Parts: sequence; C-alpha cells; structure tokens
Amino acid sequence: MDSFLNMQVDAQVLVPSLALCAASPCHRFAKVTGLCLLHSHQDHARQAEPVNFLSRLLPSSNGKRRNHNRRCRFGTCRSYARGGGLCTRHGGGRKCSVPGCSTSSQTGGFCRQHGGGSKCKEPTCRQFARVAGRCLQHRQESSETSCSASQDDED
Repeated sequence: MDSFLNMQVDAQVLVPSLALCAASPCHRFAKVTGLCLLHSHQDHARQAEPVNFLSRLLPSSNGKRRNHNRRCRFGTCRSYARGGGLCTRHGGGRKCSVPGCSTSSQTGGFCRQHGGGSKCKEPTCRQFARVAGRCLQHRQESSETSCSASQDDED
C-alpha cells in the first residue's frame, strides 16, 4: 500500500483535469465541454439569467458550507475528496460499519465484503449491480432484448 501512496504521477496527465470552467468568474472544474456541469446545463437550456447558486461553496442540509469541487489533499492525487479532505483511496469517505473494517462503505453503510452494495435485479443473480440496477451481463442482455423487441415492432 505504501508503494501505491508514494507513486509518482506524470504532470502532463494531470493538466486536463485541472482546467477550470470557462464561464467567468466560476471556479469549478471543467468537464469535456470546457464548462462545469452547472454552466453546461445552463448553456444547453439557453438560460439568460444566471443561477444564484454559482458559488463554489454550497450550503448543505446541516447548515455548514461544503466545497463540491475540492480535490484530495494527499500529495499529487487529483481525485475528488470524499471526507476529511481525502479521496477514498487515501482514507476519506465513510467506512464500513463493521468494527475493525476500514474499507469504504457502499449502500447500507457496509462494504461489499460485509453485505453492502446493491445486488443485480435478476432473481437468480448474485453479482453486484453496476448499471440501472443490473450487473454488466444482465444489463447487456436486457439492452439486447429491448433492441430485438423494437426491431420486431418495425417489421
């Protein structure tokens, strides 16, 4: 684990992830379009009025302000911080509720080893859900079924 934490990161790999939103004076991280998610949705909807919550710091349910764009404070890591200023790889985020387990929790407050995480919707499948409540195999099968059903409708 220590070798992973001390791993050097190529600076050129980090450059695209450091781009800020092109909408001034926004300080959020830009996505593919050069805009943050908020401004890309505004641009898409062609809204003329700026939304009044363009601050980097947004109020949370407990009244404290949270920075939704902060990066992990561990060395050169560029992952988003989940808790305590760290990403889940470096100790941030919620931990499994089982005493002594330091793995990040999934749904239900437990890690996958201790019963957390969502299972596939297919009754006989024991895999973890990945997309739309299904494991990758059943997701692919359901999309193939829906495609063939729509082709049958066209005939």
